[in-house]
Amino acid sequence: MFICVLDYENLDNPLFLKSFAETLKKVSPEQCIILHADSAYTDRIVQTGVMRHEAQLRSIQDLNHRLITFFADYGLPCIGINGFQRGTVEIEEDNTININTDFINSLPKRTYLVLSSLGLHQSSQKIRPIPLPILIQEVSVQLGIEPIYVFDTDKKSHFVADFDSTLRKITFKSLVDEKNIPNTFPRDLIGLTLSHYVCKPLFNIHINKFHATTYVSHKD
Repeated sequence: MFICVLDYENLDNPLFLKSFAETLKKVSPEQCIILHADSAYTDRIVQTGVMRHEAQLRSIQDLNHRLITFFADYGLPCIGINGFQRGTVEIEEDNTININTDFINSLPKRTYLVLSSLGLHQSSQKIRPIPLPILIQEVSVQLGIEPIYVFDTDKKSHFVADFDSTLRKITFKSLVDEKNIPNTFPRDLIGLTLSHYVCKPLFNIHINKFHATTYVSHKD
């Protein structure tokens, strides 16, 4: 099983999504979790007069449904779940995130979970968006999934890893000037920090290399 992250920019890029769907079908893993938050679609909803928080909740839910419909057109067997559904992602009072690992592990093989970043706050029973880097970390740690794929449609953009031997953390930072980040760069993942043993392998790769990389990884 591995995790694929669809970031803010890529969710609004139909060419990327098409390439991703076609590639995932070729790779055909037994199980895969596709994580996503919101996109520029949120801003378009805000422009209609909706408050930003409500627009973000609506945007993420709509995107989850649209991704399932989009992937179905390519014959991908996906299940779409917003985190607040079926107790999949729950937020405790102290902001601890609980992932319903039993439910996720019970999904049939060759079925891909498209999971949104909306969690349910247990005490208030309100739906809250979870920052994508936090969701990535909790899903990977609690499910014990090491391969995490983030994508970039610009070959010139990539990450550098700073390893802190004291904290045993790897923080991924942009190699480019944050003031001049290209539109294709996954800016919502800058500063992503994961435990050292979870980070390997973590790839920031061009979509055209995804098939070859996953093939080698799973072949080994």
